[in-house]
Amino acid sequence: MTTIGYPLVTLVSLAQDRGLHSAAALTWLVYDYMLSLEDEALLIWGSADTVPKLLYFISRYFGLVVQCLNCADVPHLYCQGALIWTCISLYILVFCAEFSLMLRLYALYGRSRLVLVILSSAFAAETTCIIILSALGYRETFSNMTPYPSNWPIPGCFYPSTPTWFHGAW
Repeated sequence: MTTIGYPLVTLVSLAQDRGLHSAAALTWLVYDYMLSLEDEALLIWGSADTVPKLLYFISRYFGLVVQCLNCADVPHLYCQGALIWTCISLYILVFCAEFSLMLRLYALYGRSRLVLVILSSAFAAETTCIIILSALGYRETFSNMTPYPSNWPIPGCFYPSTPTWFHGAW
């Protein structure tokens, strides 16, 4: 979404809506954590340290950290830093979810070498495409991004229109 050309009132309204949506999402996330905390402590915390357990903790608790920072609007105080943080944190979360699913499929198919090769190849191709498209897209966005004037009541940046081809990265 581009923010170039919007009046200040619209940008303030968008920032407020974004804050409310972030707070609502964080509330549901914490509620879900509280509902499942007892089961998690019983079933996962005491289990052996494995890759799936690590992926679980990263996706569960790094996701909470990302949402807390998003709700606090910390990354959005810095225009380019916010974009870099968003890209890296989203990729970490997507990686953990996808790798967990790949491990499950690998186990489901009896640790088949063919399934491992197919999944690994597809994951490598996807990761390569995401890195290339993200690098090109963010480079174009960085060069056209400008901060709001310092006398405005909200921090933020004017973001240029996202190139349509860039949506292919996600």
